[in-house]
Amino acid sequence: MNRRFPDKTLSLFHFIRRQRTLSLYRQFFRLIRKIDDEQQREEIRIWIREEFRNMKYITDKELIDMNLTRGNNALRDLEKFLRNAHAFKD
Repeated sequence: MNRRFPDKTLSLFHFIRRQRTLSLYRQFFRLIRKIDDEQQREEIRIWIREEFRNMKYITDKELIDMNLTRGNNALRDLEKFLRNAHAFKD
């Protein structure tokens, strides 16, 4: 039988959360592009990638939502910190 979709088709919940996760990831990288200090930018880039890779295989719905909330809070906090530290490029 010829199948159009792979066996591991995402549920609607997981599809929506995947899109939110990718959006959050992109927001982090847009934010760190504005950092002046190259070394600081690279350290934060490594931290972001490690955090997202560590959470890659989570399938529990509550854990996914909790980590998305945690990620959004971290993004907001990082933006506030960088703004207060005047670390952004002009």
